[in-house]
Amino acid sequence: MGAKGSSNLKGANRKLLLVLMDLVFLAWFSGVLLLDTFSISGIFDSKNRIALWSVALWGLFLFLLTLMGYVLVKGDLDARLKLLGLAMKRMARTGEVPKELPLDLVPIVQTWGIAVDQLREAHEEKELVAQVLAEAASSSMVGAFCRKVAPIVASYGGFEAVKFFYRRLDGLGWNEIYTYPEVGEEDSSKPTCGDGTFLFFIQEQVWGGMEVSPFPEKVEKWSRIAHFVAVAMASVVSMERVRQASVIDELTGFYNRRHLFVSIQREISRAERYDQTFSIVMLEVDNYKEVSELFGLSMGDQLLLEVGRMVRGCIRSADKPFRFGMGEFVILLPGIHLSQAEKVAGRITEGIGDMVFKADHTEVQVRVKVGVASYRTGDTPSVLLKRADMALYKARKDGG
Repeated sequence: MGAKGSSNLKGANRKLLLVLMDLVFLAWFSGVLLLDTFSISGIFDSKNRIALWSVALWGLFLFLLTLMGYVLVKGDLDARLKLLGLAMKRMARTGEVPKELPLDLVPIVQTWGIAVDQLREAHEEKELVAQVLAEAASSSMVGAFCRKVAPIVASYGGFEAVKFFYRRLDGLGWNEIYTYPEVGEEDSSKPTCGDGTFLFFIQEQVWGGMEVSPFPEKVEKWSRIAHFVAVAMASVVSMERVRQASVIDELTGFYNRRHLFVSIQREISRAERYDQTFSIVMLEVDNYKEVSELFGLSMGDQLLLEVGRMVRGCIRSADKPFRFGMGEFVILLPGIHLSQAEKVAGRITEGIGDMVFKADHTEVQVRVKVGVASYRTGDTPSVLLKRADMALYKARKDGG
């Protein structure tokens, strides 16, 4: 109803303007004829006073007609501009074009709506990138980074679930790093993500990916988001590799001696705070030096690798293995008493005792000795390690 009334008003204004334009043309034409008469008879002749007044009245009439036309046109223009402004506000707020809007204004409002959406998305993406980069700057581990970024990505896209996965170090598959929200055991049968997957290409290699559910409508937009996350993750990966290089033994992949003292001190603080205990197992490969001298250092290294694999298979995921010396390992057992630690040590020696190492077509029976020590109140890392070393020395002396 409002659109039709506005259209009728618009048509009436157009007709009135046409009439005014005709009158202006007639006035102008009459003025031209009068001026022509003035040029022939002389403008100051007393006989032409009536013509002179006629010209003045015509000029006044022209002015009034022009002013009237301006007022009518301006009133209609102001009304249309006001209606357009209200329509733009509603479009920006609700994303809907008002039904009462004249048809000739609809394309303008729709273009405005598209521009508003693009600006809003650009602003949201800017905020998202800032948050992701901030989390990357405060994280030194990929898992911690994904735990912080997943909720941000999910809230930005309105997704029910977001999953991050990363290429394994051996390059043979993928590890799931983190799924948001975390799935409990009672919900383990419930699917956590859909089929919207974005891979991270870093330095021409696929390092990881992000899977969102449900699959987003704007794939191009979410590909950009995945790129932002990938760039941030690349910096976290670099920091994590630097951190790991400072605490990881390059040969065995176990933690190194430097990190052992830090880890023991951390367990001491935890034991004192929560009234708990922990133990360590010190393991020595008896014939490491013999194999290295007879068959070369590379064979000695291979022997340590195989022993390390056996050790890792005999301990829990919460336990930490360390390379302590040339042929020595230390296993940190959180929450384990001395009697339990002795059982772990027995399991390790039994497993390694069945190993036969092949060096240049020669079979070598692997021999190890172990020493076990448990934390006592007041122990320092050095004192605890010395007690384990004494137990190892006793085992070496007894030949057990």
